[in-house]
Amino acid sequence: MISVKHSVVVKRPVEEVFAYISNPDNAPSWITGVQSSSLDKEHSELRRGASGKQVRSFLGQTFETTWRIVEFKKNESIKAEVTSGPLKGFTVAEATAVLPGEEVEHTVLTFLCKGPSTGVRRSVKLAEPIMGRMYSHQLRADIENLKDILENGAAR
Repeated sequence: MISVKHSVVVKRPVEEVFAYISNPDNAPSWITGVQSSSLDKEHSELRRGASGKQVRSFLGQTFETTWRIVEFKKNESIKAEVTSGPLKGFTVAEATAVLPGEEVEHTVLTFLCKGPSTGVRRSVKLAEPIMGRMYSHQLRADIENLKDILENGAAR
């Protein structure tokens, strides 16, 4: 099992940060390997029970995953689980306001990602420590990219 957790402080109000991360259409702008992401047509917004799809590339392969929101607290947290595709697991995003109501609000944004080390390739289990470090590095880069987008309006 691979488990990765990283946090970043974003110089934006929690409502703005949460609105951006809770819009699946934004995922390709900040998550490496995500080519497209969308809610299923029967859902008009992200909430508990909503589901969607992503097209991703990983280790030279392109594939579709489906996901479902299992927990949703507006402006606080989202927990999504992958329901189909080769990369099973879940992601939790938590947003915490720092200095709410002050002139310059900040948000501490924390991501926790967990999943099995198998899926894309059977031999990945043997390389779990390496995969964990690779995924940790990528998650850190992705949330730093997200910070840049939210604070400066541009992706790296």
